[in-house]
Amino acid sequence: MLGITKQSLGRVVKELEARGLIATRPGGRDRRAKELRLTEAGRAAEAAIFDLLRDAMSHAYTQAGQQAVTGFWQVSEALLPPRERERVGKLGGES
Repeated sequence: MLGITKQSLGRVVKELEARGLIATRPGGRDRRAKELRLTEAGRAAEAAIFDLLRDAMSHAYTQAGQQAVTGFWQVSEALLPPRERERVGKLGGES
């Protein structure tokens, strides 16, 4: 799904784990799989990053205007592989 190798992902996972941002454990159904969970520090970092991104995007949207924002989303959606568009479109509706 991410289009990266296991080796590349493994390096990132080890770094995040070393920084105390994620915890890993063997998969419930497949012991070869790794389940990743944010730690308390990871949740705090994610929240801080999200707040910064939300504020920056809000400012950029305001500056650009509605027509530019609509165009941005149309281009972004067109860049998705067709088989992924429906799945990505459902992300905001999941609880």
